[in-house]
Amino acid sequence: MKSINNFITEFLEKKKATGTYRRLVGIGDGIDFVSNDYLNLSKSEELKLILNEELNRRPFKAGSSGSRLLGGNSDYIQETEDYLANFYNAEATLIFSSGYQANLAVLSSLPQRGDTIFYDELSHACMKDGVRLNFAESYPFKHNDFEDLERKIDRFGQGKIFIVAESVYSMDGDFVNLLKLVEIAEKFDAGIILDEAHTTAWYGINGKGLAIAENLENRLLTRIYTYGKGPGTHGALVAGNSELIDFIINTSRPFIYTTAPPDHQVALIKGATKLFSGEYGERKRIGLQRNMALFSEIAKRADFGLEMNLIDSKAPIKSIIIPGNERVDRVCEVLRADNIEVRPVKSPTVKKGSERIRVCLHSDNTKEDINKLFDGLTL
Repeated sequence: MKSINNFITEFLEKKKATGTYRRLVGIGDGIDFVSNDYLNLSKSEELKLILNEELNRRPFKAGSSGSRLLGGNSDYIQETEDYLANFYNAEATLIFSSGYQANLAVLSSLPQRGDTIFYDELSHACMKDGVRLNFAESYPFKHNDFEDLERKIDRFGQGKIFIVAESVYSMDGDFVNLLKLVEIAEKFDAGIILDEAHTTAWYGINGKGLAIAENLENRLLTRIYTYGKGPGTHGALVAGNSELIDFIINTSRPFIYTTAPPDHQVALIKGATKLFSGEYGERKRIGLQRNMALFSEIAKRADFGLEMNLIDSKAPIKSIIIPGNERVDRVCEVLRADNIEVRPVKSPTVKKGSERIRVCLHSDNTKEDINKLFDGLTL
């Protein structure tokens, strides 16, 4: 065991020496520009009330006590999946404990040997990990570059073809051109797997995300909605036709061999959906849109100085590019000392030279909060 311990020590020392060492830092009481809680639902008293009402309607166990195929299933989770299917305009849905697990479940099971997957090069790590877990061939295409995608499908496409994309990408906050992607998929008889992680709750009518907003949901193979971001809770769901969901139930190892989500987590997913889809959620979405417009307006007047650039977007995700791991660390430390909660995103998570502070805006941020952030960045 000594050789293993030595390897671990040397690895960590190298990470520290290269500025890539990670450590866990709690979020304090400062101004939140770091969490994915775009609508501030995680702190909502209204959500707590809905959860308590839901839990008081029927007896609940503390845990599910098994996988869904071996004792962990319940009438309640199936009722909730039916409710979510109706909400997301799908024949069926399947609930998972996290977006990571949902992506692994879909991508590790649907593509088979002899098939081909084409995924955006900036797809989230969970999607790339899912791609690695099957026997299909896989190829990245340049970010949001559909000419490159078509060239690669022409050259490498074989068997069933799957296209993997996100509605909004988590680092730059840019949207996919979903209609164009659908047109390419239909040209090649391909199926699109769309991750709606960063549009759920805040984008579109009633917070239903990009695909439904553009009336394209029925032209996709499947959609994945994550509840640990905009909805402010935890978990995820896969939406699609009934046979696709049955296929996942019958083949997906991340679904078959894991303990089912407990009823209180399912109740949070259902409660958050009720909350963000109603009048309360609409007020929050209006507040978020106001802050996004305000951020862009202030950014136009800001003087960031040398080697610091802003990537603005039409999403709540904004990136301040500060090249160099040590440099972005130092800027974050200065901001946190001024009670501004931000975190660095360093290489190799992003390409070297594109290290950044990833700013997430929220419905409850104030004009004073945003001005204070820019004041700290332009010192």
